[in-house]
Amino acid sequence: MSYVGAIRAAQLGMKVGLVERDRLGGTCLNRGCIPTKAMLETADLLHRVTDQGAEFGLAGSDGVTLDYPALARRRDAVVEKHVKGVEFLMKKNGVSVLRGNGTLTGPTSVHISGGEAGDLDAAATDLILATGSAPRSLPGLDVDGKRIITSDEALTREDVPARVAIVGAGAIGVEWASLYGDLGAQVHLVEFLDRIVPLEDPDVSKELTRIFKKRGVKTYPSSTINPSSIERTKGGLHFAVEARDGGSRVEMETDIILVAVGRRPLTDGIGLEGIAGVELDRGFVKVDEYMQTGAPHMYAIGDIVPG
Repeated sequence: MSYVGAIRAAQLGMKVGLVERDRLGGTCLNRGCIPTKAMLETADLLHRVTDQGAEFGLAGSDGVTLDYPALARRRDAVVEKHVKGVEFLMKKNGVSVLRGNGTLTGPTSVHISGGEAGDLDAAATDLILATGSAPRSLPGLDVDGKRIITSDEALTREDVPARVAIVGAGAIGVEWASLYGDLGAQVHLVEFLDRIVPLEDPDVSKELTRIFKKRGVKTYPSSTINPSSIERTKGGLHFAVEARDGGSRVEMETDIILVAVGRRPLTDGIGLEGIAGVELDRGFVKVDEYMQTGAPHMYAIGDIVPG
């Protein structure tokens, strides 16, 4: 979202600087929507050929196998192509990309450190804050990047786990359940609320539950993984999925646990506490209908604002 704002501001005649510590494109392009959709395309194609190939007259379709390294190369190539596209748009629109970590020194000023050009300070008439988000964790389910992971680590894995438990059946959780299921993994989808995709219409939850059951994805609504039950074994992780009301308990073992309980705003450590007028709510920056914070000439957009 930050680069879209930068481009539009430049098109309107403003002199624009974009502070970026990572690759251009943000979470969506580098660790979210784009790479996962590239993987989902392969997963859907594999599912259609293996399950419906004969119907479409594809002889020997049951012999199709997954080449995961090739899938990963294609995924990375898709991301790289779009990153270069964003870099081109920055140059085309005259946006100065300032590499490094940005820390606010005022409502419209920032100190940039750690970049190739060394430390520098920048100031402007207006400032847009768009620092994005990171995967949210759960108490007791400490992410180690290997056995207990988030979607970030899932994207960098070199293979498909044979067995996976996914905690959280919102948009991210069901996306990975569908992906891993179609790629051949045994998937257990655990949701604390009483249905999967709980923020969608009940009919959507019902239909998706039916589809997952048909495809072998097991769902556990109104349930949670008991962190105290987790044991590391030679083969992976052994733990208990317990009903929220304490009525049932299922013991299982998987290779990994994927924590997909949403994302948190990246607003810590960027200097917001020193800006008068800026209000935070659970880490989110409060804004008005024009996306303006309580500080003059300072705006916030994207994952760091409520809603």
